[in-house]
Parts: sequence; structure tokens; C-alpha cells
Amino acid sequence: MLPSSSSTHSAIMTLREAYTGGTLKTLVGPGVSCASGLPSWEELNARLLRAFLQREYKRIKFQLEDLKKAARVFIGSFGYEAVADLIRESVTKATPDKDQGTYNDMLRESLYDERDGTKAENDLHLELAASLGDIHPKPLHERKRILYTFNFDNLLEQALWRLFRLKAQTRYPDDEQGTQDSPAVHHLLGYLPTNGAPRGSIILSETDYHAKQAGLPNELKQLFLGKYNLTVSPDNKPVVLLVGLNPTDPRLRGVLQERRRELCSAGREAASQPRIYALLHRRPPPTEAELIERMAHDFVQEHEEPFWKAWGINVLSVESGELLPFLLRQIRLGPRCTDWAQAGRNFLSAQADRYTEHLYNGSVQRPILERLKKACAVLRQRFGVAVDEQLGLAGFVPDNKEASLLRLAFRFSNGRVNPEPITHAYAMKRSMRVTDIDKPGDAVSRAFIWGATLESSYQGSYVDKSCAAQWMDEWARERIFASLLCVPVYDSKQWVPVGVCCLYSNQRIPFWSELTALEMDELKNALQSIFARALRIRGRKGSPCMHARHPEGAEASMPDEPPWDPLLVN
Repeated sequence: MLPSSSSTHSAIMTLREAYTGGTLKTLVGPGVSCASGLPSWEELNARLLRAFLQREYKRIKFQLEDLKKAARVFIGSFGYEAVADLIRESVTKATPDKDQGTYNDMLRESLYDERDGTKAENDLHLELAASLGDIHPKPLHERKRILYTFNFDNLLEQALWRLFRLKAQTRYPDDEQGTQDSPAVHHLLGYLPTNGAPRGSIILSETDYHAKQAGLPNELKQLFLGKYNLTVSPDNKPVVLLVGLNPTDPRLRGVLQERRRELCSAGREAASQPRIYALLHRRPPPTEAELIERMAHDFVQEHEEPFWKAWGINVLSVESGELLPFLLRQIRLGPRCTDWAQAGRNFLSAQADRYTEHLYNGSVQRPILERLKKACAVLRQRFGVAVDEQLGLAGFVPDNKEASLLRLAFRFSNGRVNPEPITHAYAMKRSMRVTDIDKPGDAVSRAFIWGATLESSYQGSYVDKSCAAQWMDEWARERIFASLLCVPVYDSKQWVPVGVCCLYSNQRIPFWSELTALEMDELKNALQSIFARALRIRGRKGSPCMHARHPEGAEASMPDEPPWDPLLVN
């Protein structure tokens, strides 16, 4: 599941050195916003074509599937690249008095109106925004804090505001350069907000790209083809990191081809080009895939790295998109997960009222039990949990004396008639270490280190992997769950997990296995909120706050609420 080769480790260390040295330049692609419900480049063109067909034949009420079929016929004949050009030309001819206004409206609708629910910035946006924040190792006056993006949306700007209350400069083609002491998001292909006119020229097709080639690619060419004086210092040569950007994107392909021609030519000129790395999400074949499809996936996996190496691109790929932030975090904070745990402990010490030596006093644990009992009831009602399915909640935090040790902070099971508060001795018997980033151990420590939600079963390989042998007998007698869901909870300043909230069920097929993606996201946000409220973590407007959202109505019924940041409660 994780890339663990020596070449991957070497690449991460190279990127880490570039980041700490201020020479890492990150280019963000559509794949980052896809997790927030926005379309890929191909899907955006397909949506635009469907919107155009519906508008062109507005007297006919088409079903969505009919529009998709018609779009496939067109794309199969002319290609995705022709969609934007054809529609813009047709629309501007039909409404010459409105110039490109109608086309831009259709493009905006295609970009935003089919979003899955109300998802906003996701973990990748937040991890990228954290790289612009005040924790950057170089002083402000020694660096340019810029993220480059091919995306038209403003989700990176939203993520930066959410973490640090910093308003990023939004740049776009032909825009005058802003001050360098404020973080910036540079939209290389134009900016299309949810409201208002586009900013800069919107570059969607290859025609758009070549029409602007004298102007737009100044920044793009500098990223990929810039010549740097290595006689002064080899460290002057920057490193470019592609995140969520497919190298086959036709808007990128042209500059990559030019780069490849220079790489193939002899001489120092090619050696002075930036080094390029790409984080790619390798999607495994579906379980029902036929043999030929599996063989094709195996072939791609075997040849992907050498293929892009010939283009001068070093590939780091993972099988789960949830692990991309984990790789970015290693680049930003280093590969020592004990340092991340230390950052989590520092945050809890400063922000969590109950993260003290008194956590295991009965006077503290009993109110937590009451809160967890109410939380379980709300979850059962919200997600329609069957009567015979028993649920439990537990939270793990870095030990306040040894940060590399995750210990149990609270626990509740609605299968127990009279649940008792846990003691410190009991909590320490349910602890595990997070010292090895390549072998993180059980489900809880894996979720903490990876920063990714993890599911496991009672007999799953993750459950007991790092538990001490002397604890196993006692733990096994008490265990009542058949399924386990581990959700990391984040500190938004360092943007690392500060703990893990676990939901467990006595059913081998738990209720969450049947949830939609949107409902699952709501459940994760609920568990993060439950964790934060159990420990009474403070969030103040204008300062870093926990990454937690509330399911509608879930926390409203819980009294004695701590102060909370309304921006994160949605």
C-alpha cells in the first residue's frame, strides 16, 4: 500500500531538502480538487459538452444518460481538445452581444454545479496550504511562498484561510505580481470563481494554450525549462513537484515535449534544468476485473516509472489517494513520525482542557462517558443503525510524557450495562508505539501515522500488530467488536494528526460499510468532532483550530459545549 523502496525514500529526502532550502516549487493539478467533487480535465470537457447540447436542443428534455452518450460520440470523433473550441465558437456566434459571457457561464456551471454535495477543501488542499504557512523553515524575507496550479477553483485559497486565517494572493495570467511577503496561489491557466467574471485568460483547450503561448507560459516555462546558473551554487537548481497533475494533460504535454528535446540534447544546458517529481495515484484494477485487465494494470505498474523517467520525470506512486497527504507531510515535516507525535502532544497540551495528568480521574472520565453515550445515540439515529448492532467509541492520544506512545484517552461501549471510567493503568495497557514510519503497526497507529482513515476487522492483520504480548490475554477477553473504523484527528497549525477516534461495531458487516461517500465523510467529521469535544479542545476565532466538522444536529443536543470555531462547524 505504501511506496517503501530506497528510491522513494531518496526522492522524498531530495524533495525535503528542496523544501527546507526554499527551492521546491509545487504545481497542483485537477486531481487534487477531484476529491472535493470537482471534475478532472476530461470530465470538465464532457460536462461542458453536455451543457451545450442541452442548451442547443432546449426544447427536448434529455435524460442525463442520453446526454452522456451523445457527448461520447462527439468526443470519440473529435477528441476532448476540440470541445471548448467548438462550444466557444458556437456560443459567441449565437450571442455576439454577450461576447464570451455565455460560454463562461456554461463553463462555470460545468465546473461547480455537479459537485457531490457540499464538499469543500480536502486533506490534500490542507496539506498543500500548510506548506505555505508560518511553519515554513525559511524566514519570510528569504523565500517566495507560492503554489502554482492548473485549477480554476479557489479551494487552495480556502484551505489557507481555514488553517491560518491568511488571505492568499490570487494570481492569474497577465496579472501584475503582488508583494512577496504574502502567500500566493498562481492560477497558471486562469481563475474562474463561483461568482463574478473570470480572471486572466481561461486556458482549457490546446488552442487556448497555443494562442497564449507568447504570454502564459512565461511562468510555466520557467518551472520546467528555466536555466539556472549552477556555477554559483548547485543548490540554485529548483525542484518541481507535480501533485494531482497527470503528465498526459495536453496543456502540460507541450512543455514536457520541449523539455524532453532539451534533455536529449548534449551539454550543460539540459543539466541546468529543474528536476521534476510527480506524485501519482495508481488505481488498482477492480476486484471483478478480468485477467486481461489485471495484466494491463501490471504492465503499466512495471513500466510507468521508466517511461516517465525518459521524459525527465521521477514518479512516486501510491495505490490509495488517501496516502498522498502522507507523502507530502514527510516532505514538509521530515520522515520522523515521532516528531509529528510531539507536535500533536504540544497542541493538546496547549488547547485541550482535559489533556492533563487528571484525565483519568473519575470526575473527568464520568462526564466524558456521558458525552460519548449521547454521541452514540446521535450516530445511531442519524445513520439508522440496526437495534442489534452495538457500537463503541474510543480515543487515543500521544502520551504526555512519551510522545511516541499512543495511549487510550477515553472509551465507551453501549454493549455494557454500567460502563466504568478507565484508569491510567488500564489506558497504558491499551497503548502502542508510532516510531517506525515504514512499519506503523496496528490499526490505530497506522491511522495516526498515515493520517488516513483505516478500517479493520476483529481478526484483521492491523489490529494487534504492535501490542505487547503481556497485554494480549486481558485485551482479548474484553474485546467485543467485530469491525473497527479509525479516523485521525488533525491539528490545523502543524496539520498533523493529534489523535485517533475509533468507532467499533459487533457486526462483521458494520453500518458504515453501506454508507455513500458523502455519508462516510459526514461520519468521519462526526468522529473528529466527538474526539475534540470529549477532550474539550478549544478553538478560537483567528487562531488555528481543530479539523472537525459536525454532522447536522449531532452536537446540538450535547450540553456544556466548549468554545468552537464557527468556520469549521458546517
